[in-house]
Amino acid sequence: MTPVLVSGLSMGLRTRTKVILILVLALVPLLYILSSSDSSTGVPPLSSPPTRHVPDEPVSNPIIHENTERIPKVNIDAEKKAKAEMDKLEAKVVADVKAGSVSAKSSKLVPDDDVDAARPFISFLGGRLPKGITGRALDRVYEWANKAELADAAAREAYAAAIDAKAMLFISAATDLDDLIDRYWQTHMLHYNASVQSAAAERIREFLLDPTFAIAPSDISLLEPKKTPLCLIAAYEGQRDDFPEYATVLADSVAKNQPFADLHLFVHNVTKQSFPLNLQRPNVKVIDIAHVDPSYAYRGFAGFATDRLCKLFGRGTPVDPAMGWDETDEDCALLELRLAQFEGRGGRALDQLRGVWGRLFQDWVSSDRCESWGWIDVGTAVGDLSRWMNNTAIMDADLVTAHEGDEWRLYLRSSFAVHSYRRAATLVTDLWKRCSNLATLPALISTFENPGDWLSLTEGCYSHGALTAPGIRAVLAPWQLPSWTDTRLLILHDGRANYCVGENNVEVCRGWVRTFMQEQKKKEAKQIAEAVLYSKHTSSSYRTARQIFSSAPRMTRPGVISSGRKCADWIPSEYNLCLDDDKESSKRGDRAYIQTLQTNAETNVTSAAMVEYDVPSDGVGIEGITGRGVGETMIVRFLDWATKESKGKGKILPKVEKTWFYSLEKGSIQITAGKIMLHTVNGWW
Repeated sequence: MTPVLVSGLSMGLRTRTKVILILVLALVPLLYILSSSDSSTGVPPLSSPPTRHVPDEPVSNPIIHENTERIPKVNIDAEKKAKAEMDKLEAKVVADVKAGSVSAKSSKLVPDDDVDAARPFISFLGGRLPKGITGRALDRVYEWANKAELADAAAREAYAAAIDAKAMLFISAATDLDDLIDRYWQTHMLHYNASVQSAAAERIREFLLDPTFAIAPSDISLLEPKKTPLCLIAAYEGQRDDFPEYATVLADSVAKNQPFADLHLFVHNVTKQSFPLNLQRPNVKVIDIAHVDPSYAYRGFAGFATDRLCKLFGRGTPVDPAMGWDETDEDCALLELRLAQFEGRGGRALDQLRGVWGRLFQDWVSSDRCESWGWIDVGTAVGDLSRWMNNTAIMDADLVTAHEGDEWRLYLRSSFAVHSYRRAATLVTDLWKRCSNLATLPALISTFENPGDWLSLTEGCYSHGALTAPGIRAVLAPWQLPSWTDTRLLILHDGRANYCVGENNVEVCRGWVRTFMQEQKKKEAKQIAEAVLYSKHTSSSYRTARQIFSSAPRMTRPGVISSGRKCADWIPSEYNLCLDDDKESSKRGDRAYIQTLQTNAETNVTSAAMVEYDVPSDGVGIEGITGRGVGETMIVRFLDWATKESKGKGKILPKVEKTWFYSLEKGSIQITAGKIMLHTVNGWW
């Protein structure tokens, strides 16, 4: 029995001990809280922030005396001066707030109101004051918290103003105000953001009363945007299929030409999931024409072209674009039907209308935005356009086209042609009226009457009319890689287009091109350095294409235009414009050349000339290699040879492969027959 009694006693003692311990632990936090509110500690309560007064002498404080080793020495004079400056700054900010130039979301902050001054501090620190901060340090914290609140309010105000100005940009695009910010919505695709337009709807009235306030304050003048030297247009008509991946080549090659050139690629009838949003570049825009007008989603390029052509011919616009021209104009309805039914022999209907593209796409390539505009094929790549074209010989011309060395054929190539606004914008824009097939609405309707007809309006009727127009100066340059050569490799790297011909082994070709590009750059760097070093003593032998083609030519030889010769079988005889020169006459290894065409306004006689220059040191302007070797070109129609090994199988498009982690900034493009490979430089270079 005894062990049981002892055990019970022990259990009772343990229980009482536990109760006592619990009471002690509960009293400890209470004692701590009560002690922390003691004013002798120097830590102020939340309801009573310390005074801001800075005494002439240091104030005795228990905390400071006990922890002097932790407090740095204070320069009282410097403190006074700094505080005075901050008080002046704070007074100015508060005055601005009261005047309404800056709005604060909190209550008005008065420098001498300690309670209000504590509010931003408390809110910035989540409602809790840090411990251990006293005296002047705590005063300084209050003051900077006050300024932080004001700065935060000002920043929010500025951000709201920026959002509002951006919303006004959307509205201005939607309200179709002429030439206000249409450049911006085309660049950033803002026009179609319905949610932003709805959010800013209450500001439409103010905007329409004064549209400039959304762009800049009244004391800032709006600057005229800088024009793009060359605006290119390409179009792709799908068959309810995927967008072609090979268009990456065109987009990336033009992207390297910023700011000299930009590209607008218009597409229709491609599957939504394949739409290449990733191809958008600062100077490359892919535009589904359904975004221009919803009705074009089913009316297609035929509806797009008809609406603009009929407007040019004074027929106005359809009453309801969704219904087309059926209820508005019979002639325009018939034109749209025939354009839609055209089968595309010799090029689809829109391709046949390239000469009118300057008018059809005027919203994107007008003379107030571009110094020149040009058409280009989707299956085309360009090199460094500025190195080849930014010279007097090219920039002073009204029309420029690149050919493949067949200089005896005088016509504008459908792969690439440029129309310059620099000399006579109106004349160049309306050259299409010189083509009888395009000049009137009845002529257009008649031209596309038979869907199966072979047409070559761009290189035939339009080209002939444009090149023979009085007052027009045209330049034809052999700067396109010949499609009939045995091209095995094209490499687009660092903005340049280099190729290899006549070698079956692709790896050997790639080695040739790599060596050629590296040696060319070393040569250029060395010659430039020598030119700078010896420029004071001797004339430099290094001359770029810009210098060569901007100076007097080496020789100019008149060309004889044949009146009855047919040199282009696919073009109607009446539109053939040919030279009598032998085909081999232009093979000159020691010089570069271009051709010029000009029609005398008085005699209406078109004259041609072969203008020869010294070979540029930078390798630009040289005719393409047709035998075996490597070279550089300005433009290449790569689909002409990239599909040649599969043409017997129905022209299978080249397969696009992305290797490593391709990026536009560091990437290079390698094209071989049947394959396009996108690389980073480190991936193969």
